[in-house]
Amino acid sequence: MIDVKSVCKSFDDKNMILDNISFHVEGGSIHGLVGPNGSGKTTLIKCMMGIYQTTSGEVLYDGKPVFDNPEVKKRIGYVADENIFFEEYTPKKMVKYFNGIYESFDEKEFEDLNKIFKIPMNVRIGNLSKGQKMRLSFVLNMALNPDVMILDEPTSGLDAIAKKEFFDKLIARVEGQEVTVVISSHNLGDLEKICDTITMFDKDNKVEVDTVDSIKDSIGKYQVVFKNGDGAGFMKDERILEYSTLGSVYTVIWKYSDPDQVEDEALEYFNKKGADLAERIDITLEESFVYLNMEGESR
Repeated sequence: MIDVKSVCKSFDDKNMILDNISFHVEGGSIHGLVGPNGSGKTTLIKCMMGIYQTTSGEVLYDGKPVFDNPEVKKRIGYVADENIFFEEYTPKKMVKYFNGIYESFDEKEFEDLNKIFKIPMNVRIGNLSKGQKMRLSFVLNMALNPDVMILDEPTSGLDAIAKKEFFDKLIARVEGQEVTVVISSHNLGDLEKICDTITMFDKDNKVEVDTVDSIKDSIGKYQVVFKNGDGAGFMKDERILEYSTLGSVYTVIWKYSDPDQVEDEALEYFNKKGADLAERIDITLEESFVYLNMEGESR
């Protein structure tokens, strides 16, 4: 469905913000973009929207380039981190505006969604809160009935109830109409629950593309017990990214060198070092992201 092919983007012909980024998003799936601030996620999204022209490489939708292509762009809904509206307009007037310029806009769909999101329709948009503006952008774009939704930090400013409603509606649209979603968020807990695949940017502008489970499986989290002795002396291995201790219990973060032998590799090491007990415990996507980006740093 979406192909990002060897995309590079620079604004000054010197500093490359995006450097040879490639990944594929299957139709009817949810793909997450995660990475540190300044890693290029928003720049990539604007290239995917056709707002920016790539320095080299291209973004294709079903084999067709998005840049300077209105036929492709009209299939895409876009919710930005900072939503820019006509501040003097009301949401009611904004609905009329969308209805007049987008053939696919469904005013009844907007009304049905707004029964849930409760956007005040007769208040100047400039007087709305950030969360209300985010809800307005989401509902307007959902009412376009797009084939693709691209979302940049879409839950920023939303309270817990609004966030749940947002994700419920987004997932329902994916399941019911096979809409393809690309979503960037700093809340990795949210992405872990909904994403099929993830593109993970690191601090050096390199990317890793994989399923959520595969990314989590590249890092292990273990509780290790040394009843008779100091385990810290045994924690000097390049595969150990970090550890903490509480009494005789050590919590160890382990980077697997062989993804096909994940359990045997770590447990064998701990047992050889005299551990009385070693067991793997759950690790979150956020923890995996943090520790993968800590590799090579002093601990």
